[in-house]
Amino acid sequence: MMVVFFYLRMKFYHQMCFQTIQEKASYIIKFNLNASILASDHTSGIVKIWDTNNGQCIQILGSFGQPIVSIAFSHHGKFIAYVSYDGTITVWDINNNKSIAILQEKLSSPWSLAFSKNSNLLVVGRDSEVIQLWDIKTSKIIAFFQGDRPFERVNMTGVTGLTSSTITSLGELGAY
Repeated sequence: MMVVFFYLRMKFYHQMCFQTIQEKASYIIKFNLNASILASDHTSGIVKIWDTNNGQCIQILGSFGQPIVSIAFSHHGKFIAYVSYDGTITVWDINNNKSIAILQEKLSSPWSLAFSKNSNLLVVGRDSEVIQLWDIKTSKIIAFFQGDRPFERVNMTGVTGLTSSTITSLGELGAY
């Protein structure tokens, strides 16, 4: 069993309190804003919510069959977003124990998540320097940012010795 250690400041004594939570194969662990709960993933795609005061699991958000890649809490603490290895992003209402949005986009693999301050928007960082801004209420992308590809704006004019497949590959990576 993997043991996850974390420190919490006690409200009244202002001392450091040491707690342990035991969980099998948790790779992603996130606190909510006031550190009263934390979320952990499980290799089978289960997200668990833990009470940091007593170390008890207080909610299991389901079994999704795919490992979890990233977890984020909303600023007001009502929502948690997580992305599974297959690219499905789920926004969960913690208080009502239900999914409020499922965001799917097969553009590239998502690796990081963050809520806006008002918790209405979710920023998704993907492979290939792609950043998406999702409106949670409509489940729609409202902004899309694309970084340069590795060979963006590289001029291959006059270059010799390259095979046609290499030229094609470099073109797909931004060269012209």
